[in-house]
Amino acid sequence: MSEGREAYHAAGRLSRAARDLMQSADEIDRPSDSYSIVGNVLDSLRSLEVTLGQLMEWHRAAEAGRHFEEDHDESTIGIMTAVTELDLAVQQADGLQETVSRAYGGNAVVRWFDSDQDDEDTADGPSEHPGSFNREDIIQDAQALLDRLDDTAPTEMDAMFYQSGYDALELALRDLLKVVEHGDRNS
Repeated sequence: MSEGREAYHAAGRLSRAARDLMQSADEIDRPSDSYSIVGNVLDSLRSLEVTLGQLMEWHRAAEAGRHFEEDHDESTIGIMTAVTELDLAVQQADGLQETVSRAYGGNAVVRWFDSDQDDEDTADGPSEHPGSFNREDIIQDAQALLDRLDDTAPTEMDAMFYQSGYDALELALRDLLKVVEHGDRNS
């Protein structure tokens, strides 16, 4: 990968991953997986909001003669339009995040059946988060998140880092608390 083009390549990966999700989200074999799917989409929306803000600031800081043609009115207007529309996108992403967060909260209280039986509990009772997914995966994901945060260079720890880090930690902690709660109920 070319140095300095990480964002370009990451955006391509994001586009492909979003397309894969779109093509598979209409068929969810394990109903309880919907909780993790909505949670991951929420986490992605939080990251996208931060990214949109970063892109807005990058466009705002773009310099005529260095980043774009200096005496080209259409370029100047294009930059101003990009900044304005990206600012609007950040605001809309925040609203979308709030809406999906409410959906995530609603999904969290559902007792899903992960078998083909619609009217009977499974041997362990109805599927409930996170008992319906692998507790080891949740713990490993939380540890990986902490490792990523720990590996962040101090120069990269800006306001966006702390906001997205807080959001990711909040989701991870909620999942870990559900693991603990589920374990207490099964004791």
